[in-house]
Amino acid sequence: MIERWELAKETGCDYVELPGHLIYNKSEEIETDLKIGCFPRKKDIENFYTTSDLPDDLRYVLHTDPSIGKYNRYGLRKYTEIKWFNSEWRKRYCHLIIEIADYLGRAPSIIEIHPGDTQNLFEDVVSFCIEVRETFSENYGDVSVLLENRTEQFIATGRELRDYWQYITDSHRDIREKLGLVLDIQQLFTKTKTRFKEEFSIIPDESLKGFHIHHKHRWPSIRDPIPWSLVFSRIRELNQKIIINPEIHQKKRVQQSIDFCNRMLNL
Repeated sequence: MIERWELAKETGCDYVELPGHLIYNKSEEIETDLKIGCFPRKKDIENFYTTSDLPDDLRYVLHTDPSIGKYNRYGLRKYTEIKWFNSEWRKRYCHLIIEIADYLGRAPSIIEIHPGDTQNLFEDVVSFCIEVRETFSENYGDVSVLLENRTEQFIATGRELRDYWQYITDSHRDIREKLGLVLDIQQLFTKTKTRFKEEFSIIPDESLKGFHIHHKHRWPSIRDPIPWSLVFSRIRELNQKIIINPEIHQKKRVQQSIDFCNRMLNL
């Protein structure tokens, strides 16, 4: 965590992203003797996170479980079931996030969540946003909750993202400043393909609070099939504060990805 923060400061970033996942893979299954998708216990949190010598200025985005298929200890591919429709499950996730914040000694600036499958409704997702914000208000203060689109989940296309935001606008206008979308451009492109431009264009400006920029989790390039010029042209026109996450898997390419984003933002 400290290494991430030092790299973030070196490259001019304001936040690091930290996982707030449930039991995630076979290594964590073996370490905890819990199954993929189970809630980690307090002792597991203490094993997963390092708190020694954390800098006072550390700021982070907590990334909740995205439900990515992982192999368990028996060689079977398993997915975490995201149960926003289940009030008890939502309550347990709120408690987990508070436990992580308590152990780290600081709250996240932003919480990122994911839609889950069609068992969930817009109402269920927003119910969690409200509940986790209320929980944080009691313990730490205000926090923003942003939804990331996932290709295989129930909010994936531009139309679905638009409709989710319309639901918030119609039913929860009083908190929409603290809710919004983190748009994963690659996942939207994968889902919409030749319709990308149309689907991208119908997502309301005011909903866009962040972007994940990568090409299949590799560094982005103007030669990618994703129309980055179109994407960054729109980002430049947004009036609100946004976060940009160069979400790549190669540490040595982080600076290259950030440089790409800065060039595209300054055209």
